[in-house]
Amino acid sequence: MKFWNNCLLKIDAAPGIFSWKFMTLLLVSAFIFLKMMPFPLNTTPAQIDTTANKNSKNIKFGRPVTNNAFELGENLHFRIRYGAIVAGSSRMGVDDTVRVDGNLCYKIVTEAFSSGFFSKFFKVKDRVISYADRDGLFTWYFEQHLREGRYKADRWSRYNQRANLVYTHHNDTLKTPPYVNDVLSSFYYVRTKPLTVGDTLYVQNHADRKVYPLAVIIHRKEKIEVKAGRFRCLVVEPVVKEGGLFKHEGKLTIWFSDDEKKIPVQMKSKVSILGSITAELVDIEGVDKTKLARW
Repeated sequence: MKFWNNCLLKIDAAPGIFSWKFMTLLLVSAFIFLKMMPFPLNTTPAQIDTTANKNSKNIKFGRPVTNNAFELGENLHFRIRYGAIVAGSSRMGVDDTVRVDGNLCYKIVTEAFSSGFFSKFFKVKDRVISYADRDGLFTWYFEQHLREGRYKADRWSRYNQRANLVYTHHNDTLKTPPYVNDVLSSFYYVRTKPLTVGDTLYVQNHADRKVYPLAVIIHRKEKIEVKAGRFRCLVVEPVVKEGGLFKHEGKLTIWFSDDEKKIPVQMKSKVSILGSITAELVDIEGVDKTKLARW
């Protein structure tokens, strides 16, 4: 069973890309949120309002982020392979805009499913949601719903960005840096930043009851072909010293399209026993494809 657990999307790499740890590495009627004061220590799930006007203004707080990379309605579909064997599929989507504890957020969702063949041995059906501030792309709420074989878990983290705290379903309270990201919103935040070969981008992350710095190294440019087409890409590597988003026994490499959208075209993680696990982009929805770097 441990073997199948390793084989079927449960890799400690980029959460929310394939399983919650890989795919494992980021708007509504205005109202005053307690006059910008931190909400009290309250380790309960956040208050989420899905009915508000999506064109309304956000509460003025946080870092401004220029986002030309993604918008509401984007959906990216992947197939997950071990060599030529298709082991599962995954979707990353910007599904909605909602208010979380009064703050206007993108609802970013990733789902992962094992294939029919692999499900006979170890069925995976995971859903991870990040509620990222629409203007600053830091996290207000994060939840995981994991169904992996007989394993079942529902987890959440509630962020008080004004007080630099995070409260979890474990009844933990952790101190965080300003504008900390969860493992999924960090992925979308990186997409909004300029990526130059030779540079390293740093992002503060919270995951698995830890707060840690993530370094994203931009290695080179490369042309690749996947089922969704041929793309000119930037090849990046997320690195963290211990714990969290992209830590893995092997090495994770991500191919972002070399344009303002920075679509994740391919992600590959080396696994010591199995070789390489690859997520390949197969379909794109809700994106202006004329702006993508093709060849």
